[in-house]
Amino acid sequence: MDFSELVSVTDEELEHYHNKPEEHPALLPLDAANEYNALKEQHPDALVGFEQGGQFEFYGEDARKVCELVGGKLLEKETELGTVPVTGFPRDQWAYRAKQLWQCGENVYLAGLNEDGTHHQTKYLRREDYLPLGATVHMEGRAFRVDNVNFDKDSVSLQDVALAEMRMPVFRQEPLAVVRELYEQEQDDRQLSDEELDELPISAVMDGKVQTFPDAAALDEALNAEPTPEPAGNFRITDDHLGEGGAKQKYARNIEAIRTLFKLEEEHRGATAEEQQVLSQYVGWGGLADAFDPDKDNWAKEYTELKGLLSEDEYAAARASTLNAHYTSPTVIRSIYDTVERMGFRSGNILEPSMGVGNFFGMLPDSMADSRLYGVELDSITGRIAKKLYPQADITVAGFETTDRRDFYDLAVGNVPFGQYKVNDKAYNKLGFSIHNYFFAKAIDQVRPGGVVAFVTSRYTMDSKDSTARKHVAERADLLGAIRLPNNAFRANAGTDVVSDIIFLQKRDRPIDHEPDWVQLGKTEDGFAINQYFVDHPEMVLGQLTLESTQYGYDLTVAPLEGTSLAAQLAEAVQHIEGQYTTAEIVAPDVADAEAQRKTLPADPTVKNFSYTVVDGDIYYRENSIMTQLELSDNAKGRVAGMVELRQIVNELIDQQLNDFPDEDIKASQVKLNAAYDAFTAKYGLINDKKNARLFDDDSSYYLLCSLENLDENKNLKSKADMFTKRTIRPEHIVTSVDTPSEALAVSIGEHGKVDLPYMAELLGTPGEYGRITTELSGVIFKDPAADADDPEAGWQTADEYLSGNVRDKLRMAQLAAESRPEFAVNVTALEKAQPKDLEASEIDVRLGATWLDPSIVQQFMMETFQPPYRIRYNNAITVRYSPYTSEWRISNKSATGFGDIMATETYGTRRANAYKILEDTLNLRDSRVYDTIVEDGKEKRVLNQNETTLAQQKQQAIKDAFAGWVWKDPQRRTLLVKKYNELFNSTRPRAYDGSHIHFVGMNPEINLREHQR
Repeated sequence: MDFSELVSVTDEELEHYHNKPEEHPALLPLDAANEYNALKEQHPDALVGFEQGGQFEFYGEDARKVCELVGGKLLEKETELGTVPVTGFPRDQWAYRAKQLWQCGENVYLAGLNEDGTHHQTKYLRREDYLPLGATVHMEGRAFRVDNVNFDKDSVSLQDVALAEMRMPVFRQEPLAVVRELYEQEQDDRQLSDEELDELPISAVMDGKVQTFPDAAALDEALNAEPTPEPAGNFRITDDHLGEGGAKQKYARNIEAIRTLFKLEEEHRGATAEEQQVLSQYVGWGGLADAFDPDKDNWAKEYTELKGLLSEDEYAAARASTLNAHYTSPTVIRSIYDTVERMGFRSGNILEPSMGVGNFFGMLPDSMADSRLYGVELDSITGRIAKKLYPQADITVAGFETTDRRDFYDLAVGNVPFGQYKVNDKAYNKLGFSIHNYFFAKAIDQVRPGGVVAFVTSRYTMDSKDSTARKHVAERADLLGAIRLPNNAFRANAGTDVVSDIIFLQKRDRPIDHEPDWVQLGKTEDGFAINQYFVDHPEMVLGQLTLESTQYGYDLTVAPLEGTSLAAQLAEAVQHIEGQYTTAEIVAPDVADAEAQRKTLPADPTVKNFSYTVVDGDIYYRENSIMTQLELSDNAKGRVAGMVELRQIVNELIDQQLNDFPDEDIKASQVKLNAAYDAFTAKYGLINDKKNARLFDDDSSYYLLCSLENLDENKNLKSKADMFTKRTIRPEHIVTSVDTPSEALAVSIGEHGKVDLPYMAELLGTPGEYGRITTELSGVIFKDPAADADDPEAGWQTADEYLSGNVRDKLRMAQLAAESRPEFAVNVTALEKAQPKDLEASEIDVRLGATWLDPSIVQQFMMETFQPPYRIRYNNAITVRYSPYTSEWRISNKSATGFGDIMATETYGTRRANAYKILEDTLNLRDSRVYDTIVEDGKEKRVLNQNETTLAQQKQQAIKDAFAGWVWKDPQRRTLLVKKYNELFNSTRPRAYDGSHIHFVGMNPEINLREHQR
């Protein structure tokens, strides 16, 4: 099967197989697809079930075959590769489901998933093993040999063994299911060899957990497997010369990094510290264009190696990046962080929108270690390496245009790509910016007001003749400063001599309508046309402005000054960059509608989401990160503005009450609210009026305002709400000290939701001293014996928690602990009183098929009730078994007594369905049914025999009645079953919750909750 035919099934599509959904990948990973294809080639005649996400999945023709054989639903999923049929079943049902397919005459190969993402043989059921030719079965006291199996007709040709030895070849046809059952029964009585036992599933404790393996070999492999290397955290760059070297040296490091990446992905694990060191040497393909040129003889080996290593898409992306994939030197990165640190930035959401392998993340200072890192990288190889280097960062391997978290980031840093091409981003296409200017425009939208953007970019961002992009940026952000770097700043690690700038911007709360000087160009004394900022601040140019000859003519460059280091120059330059960063808590907003034609503003953080506000006399509505102006009539504008004012006063009054302002402040706000409300209603009517509702019901606080009015049944004002005259909110009072352990416990439960001994001791003014607490609260709090006995703070629970749950298990554990530690005697005493009353036999309903019954009980009932011949009982020829794996009861050798057994064929059974068959149906909660086989249109068909079925079901009821009368008859058996039932089903005591300690902050003090409401 070709990979294009493979696709994973969503959980929603698999609901008919399993009630517990699990997540699945949208497509099979390439390595998994290759593995599946190899298995299918190896087993072309088998239905191959391939485990993915907890399901055994079948693809293509296999999927159709599975649905045809056992029913189920053939699913289809639309993908770019076409419509692909898929079906499957949950992993925990494999034994039952695979057997269904096997008994239809199919070879079934199940490939189970290993921890490393590869697969192993879980089970291989061969068609010829279902009923082997030559196998011997016994019917009616005679031996028969399996001569032929016809799965299509569900029939088996049997040869009489005795007559065959007498040279009398006599054959008979029997239903396949009947012969298979006889074969299974005879196999049940056969002792398994060691080799056969080794092929059965086996469980073992590994890493503190019970794990099940398909066979002994898989267990041995797991026991002898080498431990997975410990992955490292985020990588730290300590080498200031990272990425430096010649072209061949950089190429070799790139190849080694890529091979390391592929190995990590193949093994489905994170990188170790040593592997991260290798990955960090990846510098991309900027300046390495020769490696992609087949005509470069001295690069022929590298060209061939690279073509063979990368996929077509990866190779094309790498080749395309040779012009702009230049990485930033640690010296430049450090200067950027030094600058924003001087502004006051310590932690926040940091964005690197074109991150490469994440050198900015690797250079993050210790002072900013609490920051949350977000990266975006278009190139697949580069982005995947970055994910391994910085596993704790949120990294998106896609274009910057695919992301949008407006007003979310506090700091954006990076080295933006340069080029004259544009990025297809619907939100910014109308601007027509080239890629480097696009990154500035979008990054400013992504940071919050007050947030900082610090980008390395080509000098043309500042020096281009077209000032449109700079004007757009200047309207939204203040230029804090810029540094022009010498042309050799990136020579060592990026292999390029370009003039670059570091630009520092701070986002403004709202756009400005005047144009700052740096939007336009100016001229130096030497006549060079450069940005006016550098004309005004020549100290920010770290070198000598000069002209150099290029293939396109003369171009401006910055020659480095001899005898100076870039690090020293940067340290001096950043002193001239002014800015003040203020920390703010910002919630990530959703993407705004950039196609809106109405006037919009960035969202004001002080305006609640989905609320109206007034800006310069105009009405705006905030939705996520954008506030959109509304065109309203003067009357409607007055109504909305009036309700915005009321909302503001109400919120102020709520805040004052929550913060326990003095009564005079509360009274003043209530007077203000009364005046505003009276003025509004006199002009525009009640807040609940339909006209006001139509204008303001989209505001998230509209119904809060409606609650200011108490209306009668005719929707007329009955009275103003209590908020106009009373305190309606109880403020929060933080308790810092108490006098008794009981008070400390109440505060601990109310504040922390648990028994927190250190916190309680601090409240009592005795930090670290717990003796008084545990002594006075003995019987009120309990230490769990399962907790660390040597830790005085661990394992403490309230009585309502400890004396609930499985109290029988808890009592046994407490009794065991009390033998060596007398302090647990109080636990034993309390748990003994908490034990539930044992149910008597008369209160317990025991039915055949109950899975808690031991098979020996059913065996005893069967023997005593059906009274088989002595030889059967003596040899245990008929036995009852229960499989917890399949939840099935089995009775072996159900036909062993023959038709002469009156109890089996008449008293509790029929000649068509004997008592043992009916008992097995009853144990499996099935109604007994009897079928006849008829021939219709040349085909055999099974039809229900109504008379025989009715008779069998009557016998089934007789067996149930016999069991009900038998089960409690023997005193010893009654005692055993009652004890077991109580242990299993009557050991749990429900928790009695006590909410008296709960303090509801902000609740109306006039309201007293009833017991059940806490």
